[in-house]
Amino acid sequence: MTTTRPTSRARRTTRVLAVGLSLGLAAGVVTAAPAQAVHTVTPIANPDLAASCGLDVVLALDASFSIDTGVEVRAAATSIIAPFTDTTTRVGIVTFANTATTRLPLTLVTTDSVKSTGGHGQAIAAIRLADGTNWQDAILDSNALFAASPRAGAGKLLIMVSDGEPRNYNLPDGSPSAKLGTANNPLALDPAITAANAFKASGGHVLSLGVNVTDADAIPYENLKLISEYPAGQYAPATAFDAETTDAAVAADFTAVSTQIANAVTQLCAGSLLVTERVTTPAAPTTYSNGGSGWAVSSTVSPAGDYTQPVSSAGATVATTTDAGGNALFQWAPAGPSWSKSVSFTTGARTNYSLGSVSCTRNGAPTGA
Repeated sequence: MTTTRPTSRARRTTRVLAVGLSLGLAAGVVTAAPAQAVHTVTPIANPDLAASCGLDVVLALDASFSIDTGVEVRAAATSIIAPFTDTTTRVGIVTFANTATTRLPLTLVTTDSVKSTGGHGQAIAAIRLADGTNWQDAILDSNALFAASPRAGAGKLLIMVSDGEPRNYNLPDGSPSAKLGTANNPLALDPAITAANAFKASGGHVLSLGVNVTDADAIPYENLKLISEYPAGQYAPATAFDAETTDAAVAADFTAVSTQIANAVTQLCAGSLLVTERVTTPAAPTTYSNGGSGWAVSSTVSPAGDYTQPVSSAGATVATTTDAGGNALFQWAPAGPSWSKSVSFTTGARTNYSLGSVSCTRNGAPTGA
């Protein structure tokens, strides 16, 4: 098997906290109009996301009456999470209206978890809309999920999906404020910026996605920028959406948001090999289920080196074990503009199991190998 990966794009030079992933092509920057952004807290730099297939992601999803119908919000959550399936990525879910609700902690996204009976499927089914929009509470709850379950080496990504109009904030006792009459109010924006600054200071990347918003919608778009990178960040569509450096983007609807996320996952997982173990039982020999954790898997490449997952290595062979989803991920960094490697892998034996078959796909399509 030969795997290829395009050369990484040039990183922007204005960042102080460069963690390594690149979410937007540096074709230019857009300078926001300060008069449109009413705030007193200064946003700090938004670290670039480290280029890696296995991430820790919190989806903070606007579930206010102004965003869309409940059916569409639940469908959007499903389609946003789906591309992360079996990529060794963990996704937690927070929804917000006048207060935030943690629907699911950071949980490995697997074929089983996204089913209606799985953790992600059940969390999404429970989403209901309410009045108000409290960005502060949403980001605080998201920060708490990352803090509660850190994972060494995994990039942290907060995907904030909203219509860009925060109208609530937390009172000193933690309860929500009354709904503000304007979406351009520092009472709601400043606490949200403060919470976002804390997440970015920990090395996390904020991707603000405006749904039902265009770049002509000055105030909503400016608000979305304030919790990511402001005033000179990588904003789509003014610059092309890129999985490593884009700070804020707008989309006409949830379908467009889902497409952006799917493209981002494809970019982040370039140059990777995912080995998935599936098992059957004598009683149901044609029914395959999750093989689970603990299967030994090793990868050997030629030429040697350039490993970034599961560990950084200049050697030819790296070994690991499968995670709870039965997956073992290997990934390599590009070594030049024209880059390829020959890859072979082996899986360890287990008592009472024998190898039945091997299938191979490339970007989801069977290769015939």
